[in-house]
Amino acid sequence: MNSKLDNSVKRFYEGLVKKGLEKKKALIAAARKLVKVMFAVLRERRQFMDFVENKCNLCVGG
Repeated sequence: MNSKLDNSVKRFYEGLVKKGLEKKKALIAAARKLVKVMFAVLRERRQFMDFVENKCNLCVGG
């Protein structure tokens, strides 16, 4: 995953790869997580916050 900034989705992806998941499958899982977070932000009409950093989970399935 090519991201210049450290963020929760990048850490999620890197954790999956470290656990042995194929990079392509880890990328798909990270993309799915990002879509779920985006949908939750739109649904709740809240500003995006890095959920892992703030120990907050906006009902997106972890």
